[in-house]
Amino acid sequence: MEQSEYKFLDRTGAEAKPVDLISPVVIPKEAIAAEVERLASLPRPANGRRVSYVANPATGVGHGLAHGIAVSISVLLPGERRKPIRHNSSQVNFCIRGGGTTAINGKTIRYEQYDVWNTPPWMVYEDVNDRSELQVQLTYSNSPLLEKMKVHIVEENPEPTGRAKSRRSSPGSIRHHWDFLRWRAAHDLREADKPRRDRAQAAALPVETGQAGAR
Repeated sequence: MEQSEYKFLDRTGAEAKPVDLISPVVIPKEAIAAEVERLASLPRPANGRRVSYVANPATGVGHGLAHGIAVSISVLLPGERRKPIRHNSSQVNFCIRGGGTTAINGKTIRYEQYDVWNTPPWMVYEDVNDRSELQVQLTYSNSPLLEKMKVHIVEENPEPTGRAKSRRSSPGSIRHHWDFLRWRAAHDLREADKPRRDRAQAAALPVETGQAGAR
């Protein structure tokens, strides 16, 4: 019999297993501060990224703090820059110390301590510390979920996009694209509702005509 890459798994009458929750984890402020100082003491790597994941081994593949969420700490010394990168995971970025700038598809965002911004999927971005003090970011990402699905794609040092020659095709074009989709959805709803409105209008006309004739 030829061996197959799939099989039928009979679950007839089987009951669902209880959810296997992981225990909560508390990361002390002192531990984060110590890790920041450790990262800052390292020689600058070739790609400029000094990054440490706050990982819970119980989450499995992806080095997540939760099953589908990764949390990382990254630092940049004054005057340093990270090389461009992009990936199909999304990020929410928090500046917890210092400040600087990030360029996302050519759009520059200047941030201070406690500012928050997001990095959408598959957009080229790079960070710069143009300050005189250490820059520290805390980043949340859905990369563990994509890692578990074996679909997480990361491209190191991609060709920069959204610069002067293609400024209009950066985040603005994405906004225009979503505006168009919203317009198209509303248009389709109006078109789908048109027969009902036409029937309602046709049914109302004789009543209005009769009233007018009575007067």
